[in-house]
Amino acid sequence: MWSAIGWGADRLLGFQALFLPIGAVLGMAGAIYLIVTRTRHL
Repeated sequence: MWSAIGWGADRLLGFQALFLPIGAVLGMAGAIYLIVTRTRHL
């Protein structure tokens, strides 16, 4: 999801690959955060 948003921002603003990696990192960080917070209560 976040990678697609980054890709769209790159296309819209005319960048080659600026927001795509930022979106990918944000997506991975969000996924890790959700995994950690949800498994902490087990």
